[in-house]
Amino acid sequence: MKIWKKISSKKVYEGFRFSVFEDDVIRPDGSRGKYKFLKQIPGVVVVPFDGTKIYLVNQYRYPHQRRSWELPAGGAESNSYLSEAKKELAEETGISAKKWKYLGQFAPSSGSNNRLGKIFLAERLHFGRAKLEPSESDMFMKAFSLKQIDSMVQKNEIMDGWTIVSLYKFKLFFNL
Repeated sequence: MKIWKKISSKKVYEGFRFSVFEDDVIRPDGSRGKYKFLKQIPGVVVVPFDGTKIYLVNQYRYPHQRRSWELPAGGAESNSYLSEAKKELAEETGISAKKWKYLGQFAPSSGSNNRLGKIFLAERLHFGRAKLEPSESDMFMKAFSLKQIDSMVQKNEIMDGWTIVSLYKFKLFFNL
């Protein structure tokens, strides 16, 4: 099987959340071309589960100009993904957990981006006070049953891809 071959690569933009690269490539059919894509750090997403309910956060998402129900998530500033997941959960919800399980990873946008998401299940929850960043100052948390969450996904009340994929992995883990 023939694969893509990178001839050269250059960074054409660097920003706070991502960089844009343009690679000169040879495609599997032998033709030359350019491929532009985003490079981003991996992210973590947490499914906080108390045995009956899952805790979601709600925040305003500027690109979509709407509020969004999501699982706690964020960029991983180190390769210690479990530590990053614990930090993200505590910052966004004030929750800490005594039991953690890695549920897997996913590629949220394979055709345009190198980012991977790492999914963690948090159980045996303890509640404290969130430490929100300025961009999260309007964030709040609420618990939902799986039945409620399924309904919210069907009604497009939950549209965040990171959340939907992570909930699916959660359901596979528990054979639901």
